[in-house]
Amino acid sequence: MSNEYEYVYVIIIILLFVVLRTRSQMRGRRADTRRIFTRPVLYGFLTLFLLAITPNAELLVFALLFGIIGYIIGTKLGVKSKVFEKDGVIRSKGSNEVFFIWIGAFVLRLLIEITLPLPATSAAPVLLSSYTNPASAYFWYMIVDLLLAFSAGMLLGEARHIYRMYKSVKVNPKSQNQVS
Repeated sequence: MSNEYEYVYVIIIILLFVVLRTRSQMRGRRADTRRIFTRPVLYGFLTLFLLAITPNAELLVFALLFGIIGYIIGTKLGVKSKVFEKDGVIRSKGSNEVFFIWIGAFVLRLLIEITLPLPATSAAPVLLSSYTNPASAYFWYMIVDLLLAFSAGMLLGEARHIYRMYKSVKVNPKSQNQVS
């Protein structure tokens, strides 16, 4: 019975996190170099950590490829980002598309952790065939890990674009109220 309550608490915490992140996304965040790159770098490290415990080299290579593709797409979607000045403070707002892919991958990973816990494996590597079998939990972890790598790349690409806009607004704050 206590296990049921633990899941309720986890779900409430996840929902609270999603609501706070969505609120921050809609309002925009204070922009400075550290804040612009903190979230993508932390998310990239989280993705690398999750992939580091994956005992499959092929999956790591595919995740790297998905991260690079995500970076390229994130740079392109970064044009939908905004950097603006409000009450004398430079703020940034990322694109909604990147945000919803990121938050969706995050929530999906947490739900898979809860619903499909992986069996304890020995030190022997898991074969790629275990990952590509849709009936196994490994398949779903593979899909979500690739999505996480993709969204981490998108966040980094978008952050690069936001940083460029931030630098131009910081250098010339009076001539541009909003850069998009």
